[in-house]
Amino acid sequence: MTDGRRLILAVDPGNVTGVALWDLNDLRATPVAAEIATAAAAYLAVDKLINEAADRGDDLEIVAESFTIGSRTLKAARTWDVLNILGFLDSLPHLRGVAVTLQKPAQAKSFATDAKLKRITWWHPTEGGHANDALRHLFTYVCEWYRPHVGPLVKRAYEGGEYARKPDA
Repeated sequence: MTDGRRLILAVDPGNVTGVALWDLNDLRATPVAAEIATAAAAYLAVDKLINEAADRGDDLEIVAESFTIGSRTLKAARTWDVLNILGFLDSLPHLRGVAVTLQKPAQAKSFATDAKLKRITWWHPTEGGHANDALRHLFTYVCEWYRPHVGPLVKRAYEGGEYARKPDA
């Protein structure tokens, strides 16, 4: 690890791509999240973040939603955008030395629920909901790979929720 920040970039590729960026060293900070309207703009945004992180000496990891071609997705317009974005992300470890981890959509949706995102103040509603989907992947990733470090954040996600410890009656 360098002396810089440890950044995690989450990408929810699609016709509209959701992105979320968080500094793992600042647990109190809320990630920056947005929707990007085109695949070309998504490539440029990710490339710019990689360059800026490298220039500052920051570590950058990427987590992205995986994509399976099925009968529903074959009929969807602009499916190629998703595949092209994933192909671009797949090249990053080889071309840029950036680690990329893929997650199944259901993994993030079932773990990082709306209620949890709201409790940790990561809820970021956008027109298509893609920013929140990127935040789901981000939260799922850091809980899986950095659980001891993000313990206070995880605790807050469960406080008052479905798994909160109930007081003795």
